[in-house]
Amino acid sequence: MTEQFQRRLAAARDRAAAEKQRAEKQAAVERQTMEQLAGLQRAALRQWQKRIFPLIRQVVETANKELRGSGTRLIVAEDYVRVIAFADIFGAPEGNLGVTKRPRHDPHLRVSVEGGEIATMILHGNSTSSPKRMLPANFQLQQVEDAVAEFVEGIVGTHVTK
Repeated sequence: MTEQFQRRLAAARDRAAAEKQRAEKQAAVERQTMEQLAGLQRAALRQWQKRIFPLIRQVVETANKELRGSGTRLIVAEDYVRVIAFADIFGAPEGNLGVTKRPRHDPHLRVSVEGGEIATMILHGNSTSSPKRMLPANFQLQQVEDAVAEFVEGIVGTHVTK
C-alpha cells in the first residue's frame, strides 16, 4: 500500500469518527432539551389539575350567573390528548340544558397546556385568534376572566331562541 493511500484512508476514518462524535453530542443536547421540555410540561399539567382548571370552572360559573337571561350559557369541557390538557368553553342556548358537546364549527374558547405554557385562543370555524401564551404561574384569575369576557362579547345573543 502506498503512503498516500494510507493517509487518505486515515483521513476518511478520522472524519467519520469526528462526525460520529459530533452527532452523539448533538443527540445528547437534543435529549436534554426534550427532557427539560417534558419536565416543564409535567409541571404545567400539575398546575392545570390543581389550580388552573378549577379556576376556569369558577369563572365560567360566575359568567353564567351574570349571563342569566341573555339567551346564552357557557359550558366548559375538559379533555386530554397525549400530554396536552385543554378546556373548550362554548356557548349554548340558555334553555337547552341537555347540551354538553360543542357543535363542530361553533365558536369556542380553548385554554390549553402546551409546551409547558398556558395558551388561550378563540376558534371560530376555520379561523383562529393568535394564541396568547404565558407561564402557568402567570395564568391567574385576571387572565381567565379576560379570555372568557373576550369570548362572550363575541357570542352573546347568538343563541337567543326565535
